[in-house]
Amino acid sequence: MILSQEKEEAKRDEILLEMVKYLLSVRKDAEKYKNKDFYKLLEGEYMTVLDKILEEGELRGIEKGIEKGIEKGIEKGKLETAKNMKAEGIELSVILKVTGLTDEQLKSAGVL
Repeated sequence: MILSQEKEEAKRDEILLEMVKYLLSVRKDAEKYKNKDFYKLLEGEYMTVLDKILEEGELRGIEKGIEKGIEKGIEKGKLETAKNMKAEGIELSVILKVTGLTDEQLKSAGVL
């Protein structure tokens, strides 16, 4: 655990160093960027932005998971309806029309 934290800290230091090199090479007001406190502030803001990006990604993942779950639930319901209709002797063409499913879907689910 400690080794992992040390690696993360080293990576952050590396990123900050690259940012410093960039700033010093292109900014006319580069002197103010030599202050360590400035970089600690910058690092805090940088990590906050990363946290927000990660949180946004997690939320999107959850939303997509919910959508897929709903889609699977709907398809499962349609398959159950098709199975019940077949058990009642309803013609295949009617089952396909009512459920919106295909022959392949019914076959792969074991309805046909």
